[in-house]
Amino acid sequence: MRITQEDIERRVASMSDAQKDHFKTLVYALLQCYAEDKHAAVIVLGDLTDESASVVTVNCNEMDAATLLLAADNFFNYINMREAPPKEAMN
Repeated sequence: MRITQEDIERRVASMSDAQKDHFKTLVYALLQCYAEDKHAAVIVLGDLTDESASVVTVNCNEMDAATLLLAADNFFNYINMREAPPKEAMN
């Protein structure tokens, strides 16, 4: 797949201001991964229609990626469970 400058410009131009701000933050974070050894990224790209996913890593190996994904899993578990009722209330 060949990505052209025009394609990138067209897609960015179609974004809302909020999307552009978020995109800038994402690109800057990725640039840090390429520029500094202490930064790494694991990007999970998915197709919500068939629940498939692929993974792209930046500046990390498989073990580092697994560690980052485990940390993300812990984060989302915390976010999802922090307002859950106590287990005793579920009975």
